[in-house]
Amino acid sequence: MRFWNTLKQDIKYQFRHGFYYAYLVISILYILLLFNIPVELRSAAAGLIIFSDPAMLGFFFVGALILLERGENIFEGLFSTPLKPGEYMSARVLSLTLLALLVGFVIVIVVPGLTVNYILLLWGIVLTAVLFTLLGIVLVVRVKTVNQYIIYSIIYSVIFLVPVLEYLNIYNSVFYYLWPTKASLVLFTGAFGGQVKTIEVITAIFSLLVWIVIAGKGALHSFYRYIIMKIGDER
Repeated sequence: MRFWNTLKQDIKYQFRHGFYYAYLVISILYILLLFNIPVELRSAAAGLIIFSDPAMLGFFFVGALILLERGENIFEGLFSTPLKPGEYMSARVLSLTLLALLVGFVIVIVVPGLTVNYILLLWGIVLTAVLFTLLGIVLVVRVKTVNQYIIYSIIYSVIFLVPVLEYLNIYNSVFYYLWPTKASLVLFTGAFGGQVKTIEVITAIFSLLVWIVIAGKGALHSFYRYIIMKIGDER
């Protein structure tokens, strides 16, 4: 019950601070961009856009939300209740993942001429959104200001998005498999009509699940260290 109440409050908080309205504008821009891309290139472009969408949504939005909450001194009161940090983070991850799913599926429904495997699209959006939201938590709890977060986010984004070079047929390397985003791109390639083998899909899903476990443990540890311990809560 605590988790679901936290999830509802989280969504209300995001509405109140204009995150959904900002994302509505972003989504409209994505759709307009795809309408202006030739039909034969539209599926590949949609794959790249929707891949970057949950990744960037989770990574940047979770940072903005936590910085807002820290600035409003919400954590001290929030964690004086029975709510546990794991429940707080799970609600935050789920709320942003649901938003990423909503936007991703609206785009593929509205934009004509797309070849879509909806099952792979679902897997790609969910796993990518969860992973990058957790990575965003790992980073944001370590910074003090929005400017710091933007700078570090850009650096992290450039590093994580290296495998996009292969998706764009610019540069291929076997070392891309060391990146979690390579697994995401395999799923989005398959979701938008690209040729991927079943073993590649299974490996990509397994790889992302492993990364999510690692990122989840890192996010929880970082949250305790940089948020909970700072307000004297030993839980």
